This record gives sequence, structure tokens and C-alpha cells, in this order.
Amino acid sequence: MKYLLIVVLLLIIYIIEFLILSKDKKFILISLVRYIMLNLLIVLIYFKLKNIYLIILLLIIKIILDKILVFKPLQFKVTNWKKYYSKKPLKIVEKKRLNNINYILKVLKENNFKGGKVLEYGGGNSSVAEAISKNYNIDKFTIVDSNEYGIELLDNKNIKNLNKKCESIFDYNDKIEYDLIYSVGLIEHFQGKELEKCIKRHFKYAKNNSLVLFTFPVPKMKYKVIRFIYEIFNKWQYTDEVPLKKVYVESLLKKHGKILYSEVNKGLILPQAIILVKKG
Repeated sequence: MKYLLIVVLLLIIYIIEFLILSKDKKFILISLVRYIMLNLLIVLIYFKLKNIYLIILLLIIKIILDKILVFKPLQFKVTNWKKYYSKKPLKIVEKKRLNNINYILKVLKENNFKGGKVLEYGGGNSSVAEAISKNYNIDKFTIVDSNEYGIELLDNKNIKNLNKKCESIFDYNDKIEYDLIYSVGLIEHFQGKELEKCIKRHFKYAKNNSLVLFTFPVPKMKYKVIRFIYEIFNKWQYTDEVPLKKVYVESLLKKHGKILYSEVNKGLILPQAIILVKKG
């Protein structure tokens, strides 16, 4: 009975604190998990105390910690790409990236890509570009990214006939047309009309009957669980990323050409869709 009373008391305090302290009311589940994790320790300490004044002090400490750690707002801002590019990935992440690169190469090969002129959007520090350059004869490889540091890192890559541009996808202009235009994990950082505009830009400098390829995260259960865990500890770095349903992106792409390939690569830590379109 005593334990049940404490649990009920903690839940009542949680509800009061949530209503007063939480700035992200819609993320009640994340704050509840944080609350349980933190307050389990506090309950254990409580049972060791006999002095009422120490219990009151512990309660005050609990409320302060709840404000700092439990109801800490989630970070929703533009992704810090310089920090992303600077951080060395874990070995398992590198292995999964190689999986994604090989998947892209396989799709291109199966759909008769022969090389020529290639454009990658959002390609700072691109390993995909390096792999395509290694496997195909590339006349010109243009990489566009708005992050200066990511563009500088391309000098460390072995990319034939590299033409790098530090610009936004919406500001970039060109005088030539390309045989392949693609982006890897870019379009999910745009929503609504901006997403449609971003997709349209992928086709602007594509030759008729050329290939346009997209990869982006999809809201599968695996993605949701991993992201949820990271968000509990405020460690999710793709803060402006919104996973996209494959059928929704397909509906937008059908306006620009014929979809040749559309699948989800479930072998990644965060599952990604890969869609290949033939323009025209």
C-alpha cells in the first residue's frame, strides 16, 4: 500500500509539473519516460531517509532536476551540418553507409546508367559521389551544398572532374544539363511547398530521359523507436528532419517523370526509401 501511495503521489506531482513546466505539451510521452528514469533513483533514496526535513529537501531537489532534465525542451532548429561533418561516425554507422552506397550503385546499374555529367544536391563530404566517380566515366561532377565546411571536405575525396559550389539548392544556377541528378538525405529537411520546390529543382537541370534519384528516411517503427530514444536524451542531431512516406513522395515525383524504382532499404540503422525517376 505504501508503494502504491508513493507511485500515485509521484504521478500527481508529474501532472502538476508537466502543466506548469513543460514547454512542449505534445511530447508528453518523452517527458514521462524521462520522469520515470530520473525519479526511480529519487524514490530509492527516499526509502533510506527517515528525517522529514531531508525528505522535503529531496522533494525540492527533485522538482529542480525535473525542470532541468525532464521538461528540457526538445531541440527543433536547423540541423548543425558543420557539427555533423566534423564528427567521426561510429564503425557500425560507416558500415551502414557503405550498405547505402552499394544499394544506390546497384539501382543505377540495373537502370542502365552509363555515366556522363552528374549533379549532387546537399553533397558536402559526399562518399556517394566518390563511389559513383570510381565506378563510372564522369565528364563533370557538380556538387552543391550550402555548408562551406562540407564543401571543403570534398578536397579529400577522389572525385573525377569535380565542380563544387557552396550554395543553396534554390540559389544554384547552371548552363548545362545532367545525365544524373540526385540527393541523399536532403528532401526530408523541407516541408509543404518548400518540399515540392526542392523536388522540382532536382529536375530543372536534368536532360530529358535522364535519371533523377532521391533517398530519404521513412517513418517505419525502427526509425520511430531509435529517434524516440535519442530524443529522450536530447541527442537527436537531425533536428529539422521530417521522415516522409514513400507513397507521398511518389505522388509528387509522378508530376516530373516515370518512376523506375521505388523501395525501402531496411538494412540501414534508420530505414531509407530510394526512388529513381526517368525525367520526361
